Amino acid sequence: MKIALLSNVNADYVLRIISKELDCVASVGYGDVWGQLLNPSSELQCANPDAIVFLMDIEQLIDGCTGEESIRNAIDDWYSIFDTVNNPGKDYYISDVSFRSSVLTDNDSLSEFSIIQYWMESLEKRIKDHINIHWLRVNEAINKIGRANAFSDKMWYMGKIPYTNEGCKVISEVISETVSLQNRTPKKVLVLDLDNTLWGGILGELGVEGIELSDDHVGAIYKKVQQQIKAIKETGILIAIVSKNNETDV
Repeated sequence: MKIALLSNVNADYVLRIISKELDCVASVGYGDVWGQLLNPSSELQCANPDAIVFLMDIEQLIDGCTGEESIRNAIDDWYSIFDTVNNPGKDYYISDVSFRSSVLTDNDSLSEFSIIQYWMESLEKRIKDHINIHWLRVNEAINKIGRANAFSDKMWYMGKIPYTNEGCKVISEVISETVSLQNRTPKKVLVLDLDNTLWGGILGELGVEGIELSDDHVGAIYKKVQQQIKAIKETGILIAIVSKNNETDV
């Protein structure tokens, strides 16, 4: 599977890391996201990737906007153009967004939250309507290491690179894992043992009353496992048993 990484900031280092695990289209620069997709003879189009990853920086996207309406219009415009380039034959992974720092001097943190929420509402609508659009959960990775460790003012002013080396690494891991998982052959059957798997102890020796399966202590662990297995079954996966236990006891 061949992927392309497009961003409105410099994400070349992220791409280099991803390229160690995935077949990636060579970098075509940053900023000119739509030019590459709208031009049928562009490097990107000629490479014909199977999937396109959008790693977006919300501060860069709304740079120059004044007021909430202007910001919403910028987000609407971005998604409107995306709708025109959406090819049902390709997969698209669009990142969530976060602010590198508190840059909205005339707004409070609630406004930052509302902007992020508006981006996500636009993304979620498209995910609901199109099976080829997927959510790239970058924020989870950034929150784990903290914004101070993920973003760098120095790198931003040097080369429009918003991320630290650590930030690039965790973001690249998210992209690699998300794309790989999405294209992995799904499992169809979950095959289970019984003793010390669905319950604690050996049924043939302890009997039904002697095994560990309850709402308390160790027995609660096995009950939780059974609940999770039932949830897996609800997704359409078949549940099977492989066991030497006596069938009547089971």
